[in-house]
Amino acid sequence: MKPGLLVCFLLMTAAVFGCSGESKSVGSTAGGGQAGSAGSPQTHGAAGVSGGAGGEAGDPNAPDDDFLTPSSAEYVTLQFKGLINSESTVFEDSSNIMEGLGTVKAQVANQGFSLGGTDELYAYQYQVPDECGKPSVCGKTMTVVEARQFSSDASSTHGSMTYIMVRVPRDELTSLGEGENLVTADVGASVVDVEYVVRKDTTALVKQCYLGLADEGSKLFVDHSHNDEFAPGENLFVWGNAVEISDAATMADSLSGSTTYDGRPCYCYIDNEDFDCGAWDEEAAKEDVGLSCGDPPDFLDPTGTTYGLFRMKGPISDAGDDDPAPVYAEGSFAIDGVEGSLEMGYPTTGTGPGGAYLQFDLYGNFTGTNAEPSFDRLFLTVGQSVLTNAKAQGESMIPIDSDYVAYAVLMHIDIRGPESDSSYRICPKGILRPTSQPGRLYGCFDDNQTFGAGETIEIEGNLPMAADATGPELGMELEEDGCGCMNANNETIPCSTIGL
Repeated sequence: MKPGLLVCFLLMTAAVFGCSGESKSVGSTAGGGQAGSAGSPQTHGAAGVSGGAGGEAGDPNAPDDDFLTPSSAEYVTLQFKGLINSESTVFEDSSNIMEGLGTVKAQVANQGFSLGGTDELYAYQYQVPDECGKPSVCGKTMTVVEARQFSSDASSTHGSMTYIMVRVPRDELTSLGEGENLVTADVGASVVDVEYVVRKDTTALVKQCYLGLADEGSKLFVDHSHNDEFAPGENLFVWGNAVEISDAATMADSLSGSTTYDGRPCYCYIDNEDFDCGAWDEEAAKEDVGLSCGDPPDFLDPTGTTYGLFRMKGPISDAGDDDPAPVYAEGSFAIDGVEGSLEMGYPTTGTGPGGAYLQFDLYGNFTGTNAEPSFDRLFLTVGQSVLTNAKAQGESMIPIDSDYVAYAVLMHIDIRGPESDSSYRICPKGILRPTSQPGRLYGCFDDNQTFGAGETIEIEGNLPMAADATGPELGMELEEDGCGCMNANNETIPCSTIGL
């Protein structure tokens, strides 16, 4: 995903055509590393396409120079070159979406947009349901180009994005004969603002508000000289010029089932179930931060000046899952009295020399750029048997008084180099030494069976730490400044080789 490592969980959404024939999307999150790695989030792949989105002067397979000149005050224009993704890739394994090259521009509702470069831009195929709000496309296979631009402050618990979608029935493309490049029938284009919130009770809310829809006069120019069926895996070379309307009442007539938010036609969802967008502000503000079985008084009060504290509620993901489920996660830490916050995270399963374990990762204090981020990470591993034994004995409080129970490290991470071959520096800030400074966990385990993937975990931890972590304790070599560097293969490298 183009937003990159800094936002590690950002929406990786699958667009679905709703009853209106336009798109509805639901969000999920992405992330993920294991103990001993940088723990940075996973991102989309990039398509292996070369060249620009436009054509050479005089090229019969490219439109005239004025094709992209807007013919109305409100418009969407498109230049795109890339591979067509399959429906299953977009809906079932979005981590493998192949992105394309190009630019999408729009002017609607007194707002201007220009998407391309580091924004997500990809094409895919989708089968419209037999029953939909636009009879001319119901039951048809659509070819879709979509661009997404994410807010810079997006996190695992809240954020926004704008997406622009241009779509056309595939049979309009396959019916183009030799020398024919123009498509005008059933060309759709929508501009949508999306906001998402994952409440502290782990309920996920998504709001999609339409800024513009295509009107009569929209058109595409298609270079089909290399296409057979416009099937997934084939290239798509397309230019688009859509006339847009932004009048809310007119759009609402075309968006069956939409409700109103701030004067715009919108679709709103709570855990993928529709609700009236008029209740968005109230629903988004609801918070239930406590554990369902109650919180012990003063449990998260720190003892000492170096510590890590956290609370996490939500589904457990498998260690190999590139798209962990969203959870409520927050925490804080202090190193010799200097405090920091942790605002996102997730629990995952794992297996090591000591057997199966659960790992709790929390992240915060992001700085740097998407390409070269820096952040703090607290991770805790707890033996699965520790949790199952506590449940069997009816215990909610788990003392961390030996290395057998848990292992926790607080670290600062800097990532350098291209996404496909990143190196990273780890600077340990604190380590849990339970034999000298015992910690404690508290959880609500009534609904747990094995503490495996798919179950929901409710847990909080109070982890006193020591600020002098050593290399052997971390399983890595540290340099004189107390930090160590590794490449993408987790091999030790001099930090000077990556400019740190």
